[in-house]
Amino acid sequence: MKLTLNKSLAKLSTKPLIAFLCMSMVPDLAFSQWVFVARHAIGRIEQVTQNSPSGNQSATEVATVILDAPAQKVFEVAVNTIQQNGNVNISAMNPQKLSLTINRGDQTATLAVNPLSNDTSQLMIVGTAAPGATPQTTQIVDGVIRVCNQLGKDCKLASNAPQ
Repeated sequence: MKLTLNKSLAKLSTKPLIAFLCMSMVPDLAFSQWVFVARHAIGRIEQVTQNSPSGNQSATEVATVILDAPAQKVFEVAVNTIQQNGNVNISAMNPQKLSLTINRGDQTATLAVNPLSNDTSQLMIVGTAAPGATPQTTQIVDGVIRVCNQLGKDCKLASNAPQ
C-alpha cells in the first residue's frame, strides 16, 4: 500500500512541475522574439509623408529610427547636433519629456526620443511645411542620419521608404 501511494504522489507532483516549467519558458520565448525583431529594426530609418489634398493645410513628414542607445544620450546628442547647425533654431525644449521643437523659416519640426528599454530608444522627427509647400523630407532624414553618426550608429533609410 505504501508503494502505491508513493507512485501516485510522484505522478501528481511531476505534472504541476512540468506545467510550471513550460509556463515559465513562455516569457523567455516572447522576449527572444522581441529581441529578434528589434535587432532587425535597429538603425532602419522609416519615413512617411502626408500631403494635404486641398493644398491649404501643412504637409507633414515623419522619420523614425530605433537606436541601441539610452534615450537620454540620444536626446543629448540630438540637442548638440542641432545647436551646431546654424540653419535651424530650437524654439522649445522639454528635457524631462526628451522632446524639442526646431524652426527653419516657415518650417517646424518636433524631435522626440522615447525610451524602449534601458539601452534602446526610438528617435522620431515630425516636420511640417507651410501650406502649399512640401516638407524638407531629405533634411528630416538627414537630421536622423546626423544624430546616428554622432552616436556612432549605422542607420540607413529603409528600402521600402520613398526617396
